Amino acid sequence: MDSFCHTFQYHSGNKKAVQVKSHNLKYHLLAIVSILFILTNCEPDYPSLSCSDCYEEKPTIGLMSVNVSISGDNTKVPIRILKGKLDDNDVYLLDTLKTAYVEFWVRVGYFYTVEATYSSGGKTIFAVDGDKVTVYLDDSNCDIACWRANDGQADCTLE
Repeated sequence: MDSFCHTFQYHSGNKKAVQVKSHNLKYHLLAIVSILFILTNCEPDYPSLSCSDCYEEKPTIGLMSVNVSISGDNTKVPIRILKGKLDDNDVYLLDTLKTAYVEFWVRVGYFYTVEATYSSGGKTIFAVDGDKVTVYLDDSNCDIACWRANDGQADCTLE
């Protein structure tokens, strides 16, 4: 017998032999221990934050992304970005979009409202959404504490 695979024989009263190979048991135990090791030693699958997106100085501007619907009726969509709520009517930027997605730089800490204007069958349709760019101090993901931005998003698409 080799040293890895041992054969045991059990003789019952009717003299039939039953053979159990210990290497099968060793493989099963090894597989179970390996699975338990992997399950207990893996870190949770959280999205990783890149330290290259982290700033030593507190940002004063951030990105506001705007989504609009570009279609046959609306190949160009006029938008207004307002600082504050729609009723404040404080125009920050006027533009006409030819693509469905664009980003604008805005000041951190202010709410911005985006209004897109569409035409359909001789009617004017307004789509309005708004958001705010915020920043926070992150002291848990990089070697030093640094600032991160939560960019704003405005979805002014037609349903």
